Amino acid sequence: MKKRMYKQNCALAQASDLIGERWTLLIIRGLLVKPMRYGELLTDLPGMGTNLLATRLKELEADGIIIKQNNSKSAPYGLTSIGESLEPVVLAMVRWSLVSFPQRNEPDNYHNPGWDLVALKALYDPQLAPKESITVQFEHPSWQGWVQLNKASYNCGLGLFDGKTDLVWNDLIGSLSEIKDKVSGLTKKENQKLKLFLTAFKPLN
Repeated sequence: MKKRMYKQNCALAQASDLIGERWTLLIIRGLLVKPMRYGELLTDLPGMGTNLLATRLKELEADGIIIKQNNSKSAPYGLTSIGESLEPVVLAMVRWSLVSFPQRNEPDNYHNPGWDLVALKALYDPQLAPKESITVQFEHPSWQGWVQLNKASYNCGLGLFDGKTDLVWNDLIGSLSEIKDKVSGLTKKENQKLKLFLTAFKPLN
């Protein structure tokens, strides 16, 4: 177990000791989408050094936040129940940033489309979502992912959805903000599904 920085008997300080180190929450962000192997995490975290990633993974394992899914050297890391319980914290931080600092994107910064799956979930509101389940497949030459939602749940993943989809969106998730310019290529039924899908998300203002 790593040395604690704050040495305070305060719940906020103790939580910061556990998840406040550089890159820690970003590791958790990736594992909220799916379990990942060391190499996949390194790809998901451009700019992070290999030694630092190894250190962070050991610390998170020791703290019971992540776990290797089997004993093989190349086994993927997944979140424990304690790690999964951090999801509302991560989503609240994402939502706070999207609402409070909407223009913070820098043109030279890295961006992985998979991160948008978490950003969408941060804006998902089950009270606004349709009763019926809607599955949207995102298709782009550089990336594939999917989202399935209704009033009860929001699920997402990378790659192709294993089942029937209601709509294939031939672009990245970020292009949903330009929806008025994109709907012309959809059928009437697809347009209806897309509108229902979009009602599930809180507006940023």
